[in-house]
Amino acid sequence: MANTGIINSKITYFKAISQSILKMNDFDFLPDLHPKTKRIQLQNLNMAYWELNSDRTRTIIFVHGFSGSKEEWIFQLDYLLNRGYRLIAIDQEGHGETDLTSRKTTIEDLAEDLFDFLMKKGITRVILVGHSLGGMVCQQFILTHPELVERLVLIGTSPRFENPPPKAFLDFIRTTDVATIIKTTSRFASLTLDKLPEEQREYYKKLKKWSIQRRTRSITKEAYVKFMLLTEKKKFNVVDDLNKIQVPTLITCGTFDKLIRLQNSKLINEKIPLSTLKLFESCGHAPPREYPEQFNQILLEFLQE
Repeated sequence: MANTGIINSKITYFKAISQSILKMNDFDFLPDLHPKTKRIQLQNLNMAYWELNSDRTRTIIFVHGFSGSKEEWIFQLDYLLNRGYRLIAIDQEGHGETDLTSRKTTIEDLAEDLFDFLMKKGITRVILVGHSLGGMVCQQFILTHPELVERLVLIGTSPRFENPPPKAFLDFIRTTDVATIIKTTSRFASLTLDKLPEEQREYYKKLKKWSIQRRTRSITKEAYVKFMLLTEKKKFNVVDDLNKIQVPTLITCGTFDKLIRLQNSKLINEKIPLSTLKLFESCGHAPPREYPEQFNQILLEFLQE
């Protein structure tokens, strides 16, 4: 891991490094880990999840982003498997193998689904790890149920919905199949190879291919439209409440994130008293997958503080 210097006492930049997990076949860079899907009936939906090391007491809950699923945490689950933690990755409403409901879902609803899940499982203390939309859910959760959260990890996320999607894009997703939607949005969100270190480019091409396949099977067109309209409503904004978060918080973001502005991570860092911001250079929206070795080391160090 190359530390290129402390920007201030709460922000660290990390240079991109090549991944030793890179191999020749398309998807053999993925860990050889195949958790069994479990299900639990909650008040509003039937939730799918992965759980590993259920006999351990210190619990980490992983919450994915929009059009993601529990699968996106495979690198972290594999890395942490033998490090003493109970590991749970959930599928949020309408994602992965979890139901899409008919309710007018809000971030608050998704946070309460998570609360319901923990209560049904008898879990009273957690470390929350959330990416993008999942990070918004985690912020809402800790503000509503602060007594349940031991530590917080926020990745490529925002404390508010900002600009609503353009009408032309909403029209596009309403009239297009989900595979085309995912491929189109992936082209927008992905980095051009010239932005990456040369030794990282082959890995990134394979990761992008896997990401498109994974996201295409993770969400239906109906769910995609519903959750895109959720962002259009712009009802989520916890900026003024962030100073109430009083647990150690790790914030990470790619410096080339094209989906959620870097400024949002900096704002969260400024507002949460016990937070640290680590920025990944030559990285887009998903540090846990774009630079898994580096991200995992940072995560483990944070957990062991």
